[in-house]
Amino acid sequence: MITLLVLCAVTDFTLSRDSHHNESQPSSLINPHNFDYLINNPWLCHRDELTIGLVVWVNSTPKHARRRQAIRETWANQKHFSPPTGSMRVVFFIGAVNDDTLQNKLYYENEVYSDLVQESYEDSYRNLTYKGMSALKWITRYCRNTNLLLKIDDDMVVDMQALFLRLAKTIKYPEQAFVSTIVCALIPVGRPLRHKDSKWMVTEEEYPRNEYPPYCSGLASLLSPDLIPKLWEISEKTKYFWLEDVFLTGLLTEQLESAPTWIQFDYYYHYGGTDVESCFRQHLDNPYYVFAHLSPYSFKLAYYLLDIHNKTENLPVDY
Repeated sequence: MITLLVLCAVTDFTLSRDSHHNESQPSSLINPHNFDYLINNPWLCHRDELTIGLVVWVNSTPKHARRRQAIRETWANQKHFSPPTGSMRVVFFIGAVNDDTLQNKLYYENEVYSDLVQESYEDSYRNLTYKGMSALKWITRYCRNTNLLLKIDDDMVVDMQALFLRLAKTIKYPEQAFVSTIVCALIPVGRPLRHKDSKWMVTEEEYPRNEYPPYCSGLASLLSPDLIPKLWEISEKTKYFWLEDVFLTGLLTEQLESAPTWIQFDYYYHYGGTDVESCFRQHLDNPYYVFAHLSPYSFKLAYYLLDIHNKTENLPVDY
């Protein structure tokens, strides 16, 4: 994989979870998200056409340049696949780092690809919700002209052909408009973990309720664009909660005036081993396969096998 390394001038900034502007905020905002943009591409969704078929919102991390490059070269590359309703845009959302060398590499990466959005919150696991809010804000401001949003992590491989075929069968997309809908691996009942030795331990002070509202697994989900401005507005009026998937698709959606339509789309294949080729050859004939959660070392080989399969094999009838 290609990693782009170069140094250029870096702008000083304060790295902090609370490094907000000093702007006055309406009193109703209890979780204002007014971080500085360190990197922004406000014209990404307005280059050539009025409407975009698909915007891919990727939660990434500054150090994951190889993963971003793999995504650009494989499943999110329009040379391999274009959505049925128009072109595709990919946006990588990242937080800030206290490392001038890495920051310079990010500036150069963005010079080449113009697809990064970076804000001044510290990029950390506990700040993932800030990353999600950053995406809600950016899409609301700069990218409302899309038909479909795919939210995904940077360690996922997507069979784009299978995805749209599955959408056509499940919700008749694009013949029927994709409105007020969330398609994901829905977790209908979840409970906060109170064990101190758990990575996902949640205190009663952080979340006093005994159950989470229904929410999506954070690995991948599809959202209708009309929901994004509503979720963005609600997010700043909702107490910060660091489990991003629970916050974005659970705590925010339960406050919508009209509940969205939930479509269960639990088509994942999780794999973290080394025998990628035999694994994928075994599962490529599974008509329900859409997403794979992989280590970055397996990423491009997996997509290569997937791409070759789609070009040479007949798609299963059950797609």
